[in-house]
Amino acid sequence: MITAQAAGKRGEETMRRNTAISVDGLWVSFTTPEGIMHPVRNLSLEVCHGEILAILGESGAGKSLLAKTFMGILPSDAQVVKGEVSDSFGFEERAMVLQDPKKFLDPTLSIGKQIMETLKYSGVRRSQRRSEAMKLLERVAMDDSEKRFHQYVHELSGGLAQRAVMAVALAKKPKLLIADEPTTALDEKNEEKLIDLLVELSEETALTTILVTHNLQAARKAAHRIAVMYAGRIIEIGTKEEVLTQPVHPYTQALLASDQFRKNDKGRLVTIQGIPPCPMNFPKGDAFSVRNPDALVMDFLEEPPMMKVSDTHYAATWLLDPRCKRSKIAEGGTHG
Repeated sequence: MITAQAAGKRGEETMRRNTAISVDGLWVSFTTPEGIMHPVRNLSLEVCHGEILAILGESGAGKSLLAKTFMGILPSDAQVVKGEVSDSFGFEERAMVLQDPKKFLDPTLSIGKQIMETLKYSGVRRSQRRSEAMKLLERVAMDDSEKRFHQYVHELSGGLAQRAVMAVALAKKPKLLIADEPTTALDEKNEEKLIDLLVELSEETALTTILVTHNLQAARKAAHRIAVMYAGRIIEIGTKEEVLTQPVHPYTQALLASDQFRKNDKGRLVTIQGIPPCPMNFPKGDAFSVRNPDALVMDFLEEPPMMKVSDTHYAATWLLDPRCKRSKIAEGGTHG
């Protein structure tokens, strides 16, 4: 008979064998005239082969910088000052779709030639490159793919450019895809097609995908797991179902309540009160405490560690510590 403890250890060993990316205590800093910023701080994470991990959070949470760390393309004024990132991918096995697709594409080459050039380095025979490029354009939902094949980036709308970048990325035949806000410039119909494509690639080719987004609908449709970032840290991570239906961290709860599809009883969009803290001057304790009307006393004193909710669900909140009691907060506002 296998004991619960033995089963748990076996599960952990399976996870380690299946780990594609491992991040341990990562700190990334910028040096500015005003001082040192830490937009990513003390972050640990594991990503499994073939999974789609969505990283959610507001602008400035550190999502895009973390994604660039995975790709090894940090800005020149940024550096990893602590911790490490290890993975099982070679540089040529990685592809990234950036927020601004027009900066990624070469303005001197047609879209078709850029895809074919990428296919060349992926080992596709010259005689097959054009047909493969056309298939990729069709797969990323490019209307009139023959016309798009001959167009240049300045002739494309933002949505078409985004899909062209995705086609170039897939031409690399990557094993790791970093998609940074890939649905930003897309209408609802094409957003759904792109998300369906990510799911298909995960199922058919075991493509490991990091989906960086503030689009909750995209995360709902595509992700296997969701990590929520706030102030440079992952503050909650779990299966899609756990994070979206049983959120534990107050920030995750607020983020879900502020979903663009949710309105209060007066028909107004719900927003999170206050603004995210500056990476140069994070508040003491839980960085969300100054925006949390129900903060605990401990939230203002010490930053919470990641605590276990279930075998697959973790959150960095003192709400999970039975020793902590709610602080007495003056009615009518947030802290700060």
